[in-house]
Amino acid sequence: QRADFIESLILGVFAVMLAFNMMLWWRFRDRSYGYYIAYLAALCVTPFILFGYAQFYIFPDSKGGWLFQNTILIVSMLIMAFSCLFTRSFLNMDKNFPNLSRLLFYLSLLFLLCIPLDPYINKYNLSYITYQLVAIPVMVYAGIQSVLRGFRPAIFYLIAWSFFMAGASLWSMMILEVIPFSFYGGYYPLFGAVIECTLFALALGQKV
Repeated sequence: QRADFIESLILGVFAVMLAFNMMLWWRFRDRSYGYYIAYLAALCVTPFILFGYAQFYIFPDSKGGWLFQNTILIVSMLIMAFSCLFTRSFLNMDKNFPNLSRLLFYLSLLFLLCIPLDPYINKYNLSYITYQLVAIPVMVYAGIQSVLRGFRPAIFYLIAWSFFMAGASLWSMMILEVIPFSFYGGYYPLFGAVIECTLFALALGQKV
């Protein structure tokens, strides 16, 4: 029952945030909102798959198939690609950090290309390594520099990333047995993602 409550709560928060921000995008038609909605939609699908709802409601009789077998891959690549595109737009990187902006643009294309190329490169985890070692540091650096230049919404942006990374780090430490296992530990990354998405929405509201 605890698991059902937590999973329903996480899905509910994602669904509400998605609907609310779609209305805001419809009103303001800001490109940042478009990328954020795409990023949020991909994040929303993730727990839907992980909690088994997709297999139960959408693929109840599926015994395989490329789409069913690669849903997590597709969603992961979309999350990585749209987080890069959202950051470029939100932090006005084309104007303020043109070289880093181009780098994030090419990385987003790379992540999208990884979807059909996955059978050839997945064993090396190149996309995930590239995202963690290149894309995230670039996005955080751009956020810090934006704050130093007086762009106040970037403060919410950086705090949002810190919650997401904290959740992912705690989960990794639990898997590696650095910290004790707990029932809630498996939800740490999703807890971080929920807070991150909420803070991103606040940052967008402050920017608009």
